[in-house]
Amino acid sequence: MFKYLILKIMSQSEQSRPNWEASELSSEQDLLETDWFMIANQLRQQNQELVKATVYLEETLAQKEYVESNDLLQEQREKIIILTEQLTASQNRITQLEEIHQSKNQELVIMQKQLKELENRLYRQQRSTLQYKAALNNNLNPHLTSNSKPYKSIDLPSFLIGEA
Repeated sequence: MFKYLILKIMSQSEQSRPNWEASELSSEQDLLETDWFMIANQLRQQNQELVKATVYLEETLAQKEYVESNDLLQEQREKIIILTEQLTASQNRITQLEEIHQSKNQELVIMQKQLKELENRLYRQQRSTLQYKAALNNNLNPHLTSNSKPYKSIDLPSFLIGEA
């Protein structure tokens, strides 16, 4: 449409414009006989067509810019939606990981307490075993002769009699 308007305006201007070259205007009489009113009318008409073409081009450009800006705006909205969803998912995952971390920390604290209790219990049992072993050795010493063991038929655990 635009090309058609431009070509139409150019062809009309070629056909209707007066020839201003001095060689074709032979005398002052020719200048007087020139219909200046008709020329002014044609120029006015061409001007109106140029104004129409300009308005058309401006409207077309504005419409194109509007469509492009709407497309860009739509793309940006879609990106915002996607990024918002990703942010929400990330925040949910962070919250989930924080809860897991907190839970694991609580489990660790409980296990550390249990370990400490077990270590204390083991220490007490070792101490009690050593006391029992010492008491057993004290009770068995009066019956022992130089390097013999009178109670060979009784199998005592090695940790109770000090053998490794």
